[in-house]
Amino acid sequence: MRFTICSIFIIIFFMACDKGDDGSPEYLPPLSGVTTLEMSFGAENIPDEYIIFRVRGISVTHQGDICISQGCNVIVYDSNGNPKVILGHEGQGPGDFREARNSNVSSAGYLSVKAGKSGIFNIYSPQLDFIKTENLQNKMHYSRFISEMSRGSLNPLKLFAVNENDKVITCTSTATSYKSPFYTYDMLLYEKNGKINLLADYNSKSRVRAGRLTSEIPFFGGLNCAMLTGNRIIYTHADHDFTIENDHGYYFLHVVSLDNLSVKQIKHRYSPIKITKEKMEKYNFSSNGEIGRFLKQACDDKKYYPHIIGIYTDRNFAFVFTSDFRDIDGRREFPVDIFDLDTGKYIRSAYMGGFFTIRDGYAYTVGLNEEGFEEIQKLKIDPAVYGK
Repeated sequence: MRFTICSIFIIIFFMACDKGDDGSPEYLPPLSGVTTLEMSFGAENIPDEYIIFRVRGISVTHQGDICISQGCNVIVYDSNGNPKVILGHEGQGPGDFREARNSNVSSAGYLSVKAGKSGIFNIYSPQLDFIKTENLQNKMHYSRFISEMSRGSLNPLKLFAVNENDKVITCTSTATSYKSPFYTYDMLLYEKNGKINLLADYNSKSRVRAGRLTSEIPFFGGLNCAMLTGNRIIYTHADHDFTIENDHGYYFLHVVSLDNLSVKQIKHRYSPIKITKEKMEKYNFSSNGEIGRFLKQACDDKKYYPHIIGIYTDRNFAFVFTSDFRDIDGRREFPVDIFDLDTGKYIRSAYMGGFFTIRDGYAYTVGLNEEGFEEIQKLKIDPAVYGK
């Protein structure tokens, strides 16, 4: 097994749009009311073993089957909301789960589901046949890779199975050196033919360390990643991939071809939101000794709230969820920027609620029925969101 840090060729796309008086881009106001409830299921009139109770992930296969990660298995419904099959059960053997979470369907149709809190994933074929269990923390070439980067741990979070063997993972790692108090890193790795490629590596500054003490840093953003058609990955880091120019914010999206590791970079304008003095003063860092000093140092560098809070993809379309939410009838909605990544063009923005996944023009989330029990909700997305 071998590993490498990939060298990549970057092409930058600036979003085409109308220009304002200052030469900066102008965007139409976000669309509203873009989702319509098509059906709900999982709460009643089904066998007990299919009842929804604590959803930790929703993925939709290319055939339209809806895979619900909860408890110690994955419950599968067909596209009409009818119970179909249950994958796995509680245990620690191949195909078992200690807790099913963080499921993903790759562009090739493979389903991967995290099997617990460690780096163990169960992988299924596009037909939902069990293929294998992967324990990435026990893989020797991953241990070598992390060691040669002077990192002390690897914590895999998500896995996209490109095929039965190749995979993209998002993970965190920690520095072995104590020279810097900012010891955590967000990483994006691609294993192909047994070779590990480092696609992205960010000093996340999500936590600080002073001796044996650690603490979480307020107002931090993270690495967001999703898979596209055409064997591509899109990613961005909310704390790193942005710039502020003359009070205008610009964030950057990176689209990586897994075929040749070339990268297309998209730059998009947004309105940055400053962290107010009142918000910052609620943290009394001075009372926390050395670690408080490190926390204050990190927060002094943070003038603005992280803008991007999540990315979802639907075929060649990317839905970039941003932080400037609004409350409508007790429901939180976020401005979402939609891009066609085949053309590299920004389409439109729309207010949308929080979802678990988007697939083929539908969004999937968890709601409550009239009796207050959890149910899966399938919502139709207005074609205008896709520029149609």
